[in-house]
Amino acid sequence: MIILFIPFVRLIFLASAAVLPIVMVMMPLILVAVVFALPDQSTSARRRESSSRMSRNQN
Repeated sequence: MIILFIPFVRLIFLASAAVLPIVMVMMPLILVAVVFALPDQSTSARRRESSSRMSRNQN
């Protein structure tokens, strides 16, 4: 608690304490948006694997 007596540290602590609830709400929303924005690679990997199996079976 002694740290709060340092003027600029006290300002940073109070500012971050005010921003903390906003950040706790925004970060999950940003994470969900990023996950939905990324392309789904799972189907293309399966498609590549099955096509390579088919080409091996034909040879």
